[in-house]
Amino acid sequence: MVAFLELLVDTWRRKRPVVALVAVPLVSAFLQYGDVERVLAFDGVRFGVQFPFPAPLLTGWSFASVPSTESGLHVVEPVWLFPVTVAVEAVLVAGYLGSLDEGFRTGSYGFAANVASYVVPLFAYTVLANAVVLGFGLLGLRVGVLALVSAIPALLALGYLFWAAPFLVVVEDRGFLAALRRSVALASEGGEYAEFFLKHLLVGAGVSLVMTPVMTNGGVVGVVVGAVVGAPVAFTFTLATLRFLRAHVGDGHVAVDDVQGPGSGRIAESGGGRDLSENASG
Repeated sequence: MVAFLELLVDTWRRKRPVVALVAVPLVSAFLQYGDVERVLAFDGVRFGVQFPFPAPLLTGWSFASVPSTESGLHVVEPVWLFPVTVAVEAVLVAGYLGSLDEGFRTGSYGFAANVASYVVPLFAYTVLANAVVLGFGLLGLRVGVLALVSAIPALLALGYLFWAAPFLVVVEDRGFLAALRRSVALASEGGEYAEFFLKHLLVGAGVSLVMTPVMTNGGVVGVVVGAVVGAPVAFTFTLATLRFLRAHVGDGHVAVDDVQGPGSGRIAESGGGRDLSENASG
């Protein structure tokens, strides 16, 4: 059983070696100008829920249900900026994921070195992920919103099958295609992989109930507050995902044990580490 809330809490408590990397989701939130533009153009009061997939670079926007355009659809950036956006995102993801993993395990990290090590497979993954999102957006423009809603199960299935791929590039030092195949294999097994995915969606949705009104109803102040508050939340979710996968398929540096009894769980660190036993829900 995956003690998801306990894992989040323990991850935040032990963030010190990599806490400076909170700057990455913070800066990235302000670079998502499509979301910023829609929120600032929105006139009204909005409440909503977002179900965030595990992703290599979550931001505050990942936990906010952003207003759509008048057509009901939106694409995050102009199509002509797509290559630039993908390149920048791939560099940030490579440095961020690699540094989170290296720093948490060893106490130090080299951001530029991690970019060099992982940018090629993660660039390929970023192209694929953005192309899928863009494709669904363009499909909606062509066939309409109601028809697009029927495609949501397909998008959910793709997210489930491939969410681990970018993390596996780092955790298992895999290439792009090998990481995709490995992710599909894990998804087909279900078990803790599926449980982690589901709990990530549900806990993230709980966070979004707070983040959505903050980021969509407060104008410029709401955007800034949401980005600042959301950065450590996004950071913790991403680092917890890395820890889970390293325990599940990697070298076992951090293991998440089954919950023993109601509300009680243990996170154990191998390799000469320490066991943390405490009461926690999740």
